Amino acid sequence: METSFITDKKGKKKGVMLSYSNYKKLLDDQDELACIKEFDTAIQRTLKTKPAEIVFDEIEKKRKTR
Repeated sequence: METSFITDKKGKKKGVMLSYSNYKKLLDDQDELACIKEFDTAIQRTLKTKPAEIVFDEIEKKRKTR
């Protein structure tokens, strides 16, 4: 991806210029990543997973009460 940087008088990068096609690709990639993140969050909510240590502790407690 070809970019040009906008710098201040000291050479510190302040901005970036890129082609419209590269800009559009970045937006598309950002949208795709947001969708993946939403999907992962939805899966985690529906699975309601617990760490293995907690599950093992719960099983041990049930065994001891029998």
